[in-house]
Amino acid sequence: MGFEGLPDSVSKGQALAAFKQAAQMRSPEARLRYYAQVFPIVEVDSTYYALPSEQNARLWAERTPPGFVFNIKAFGLLTQHPVDPRRLPDVIRERFPRDVLEKGRLYHAGVPTDVRELVWTMHIEALRPLADAGKLGCLLFQFPHWFSKNRASVDYLREVRERLPWPIAVEFRGGGWMEAERQSRMLKLLEEIGLAYISVDEPQGFPSSTLPVVACTSELAVLRLHGHNAETGEKSIITAGGCTC
Repeated sequence: MGFEGLPDSVSKGQALAAFKQAAQMRSPEARLRYYAQVFPIVEVDSTYYALPSEQNARLWAERTPPGFVFNIKAFGLLTQHPVDPRRLPDVIRERFPRDVLEKGRLYHAGVPTDVRELVWTMHIEALRPLADAGKLGCLLFQFPHWFSKNRASVDYLREVRERLPWPIAVEFRGGGWMEAERQSRMLKLLEEIGLAYISVDEPQGFPSSTLPVVACTSELAVLRLHGHNAETGEKSIITAGGCTC
């Protein structure tokens, strides 16, 4: 889980103390319960690496107070990143031949339509306990730099919006979406589709870099802070967490 925007009542020192205290707790339940006493929101990043679990979503809802919010990072296959087939549920893995699974990576374009539909269904159903409890904030779709600005990509953004009944925020990692001459058109497009644009502060000069454009395209405004550690190049952008305000 990534740590998100601090409420006005929590200072930086208090936040650091809370992180240290939580790190000393052995069980995930204890850490979450303690965290939820200090902060009102969290970003779940583990769901990018593996499909969310309905059981986990139910436990998250039960272990946090009323009003606590979970922002969920969408599963990598749905953001067109490669995924490790070993992290897939058996019901999905069994639909692939062994030689495909042994390649080590699965890409969205190489996944049969019926399997994609199953992934979407499992992703949505797993999050319903959070939504039913009023604790699901938004789904965060972080697209790779090869998700470039073209008709197919725009169609996919529309598909994502049509499939999900909850707020959606999108983050572009390069791809030409926010080049200076396109910014106005792209922001209007996101507003038309009904997607929240994620403003980012991150190292520049890499294929996955996006200009630091501050914009609001829906009722939800999202800012993610990735830091300025250019020495590690794209790794700092790809692996960094975010701060959502």
